[in-house]
Amino acid sequence: MREIIFSHRFQKELDGAIKDSDHSPEEILELLDIMIDYLSRGIPLPDYFNDHELEANWFGNRDAHLGPDLIVIYRLTESTATFRRIGRHKTFFRTNWIWKKRMRAKRGRGI
Repeated sequence: MREIIFSHRFQKELDGAIKDSDHSPEEILELLDIMIDYLSRGIPLPDYFNDHELEANWFGNRDAHLGPDLIVIYRLTESTATFRRIGRHKTFFRTNWIWKKRMRAKRGRGI
């Protein structure tokens, strides 16, 4: 069985994520309980979590969705599952097209 670890930052962000979410606190905590149960037993998460590996700055971590715009970022090892961050997708990933356009222009690639 994997040990479950909650980072200090995750614990601080959890209250804000619950207040800021479209879901009820009970729904969020129930989904977290399900996630913890699966990860602690080494079982892959169900498809509705949309669990996947992350790249770039978040390489080595995974992301699971608790709702359309609420994600949990965590890291798995053989013996631990560390819950690192929780919050809205846009908090962690800059995906809007304006930002991408600016980055391409800075690199000289245009649009």
